[in-house]
Amino acid sequence: RIDWQVGPLEQLLARETSNQVNELLARLPEVQADALRLRFFGGLTFPEIAAAMRCSEPGAKNRVKTGLLTLSKWLVAGETPTPRESGALR
Repeated sequence: RIDWQVGPLEQLLARETSNQVNELLARLPEVQADALRLRFFGGLTFPEIAAAMRCSEPGAKNRVKTGLLTLSKWLVAGETPTPRESGALR
């Protein structure tokens, strides 16, 4: 989809960022990545995440927290994927 309100550079940067986020999520354990997707892309609450993932609410919170901490550690260490690794165009 082309957003005519946003310039080509902004569209490219948004696509590259999206690819980097997907690459990092793919490196997480599946339950953590799924919990993060449900929370931040799906907008679900922790009780809703728990129901969707068939775990307790504290378990859902722990999956999100652990995933965020791991992503943070990778980003601080500079382990962000390059555009080539994430599939973005150069």
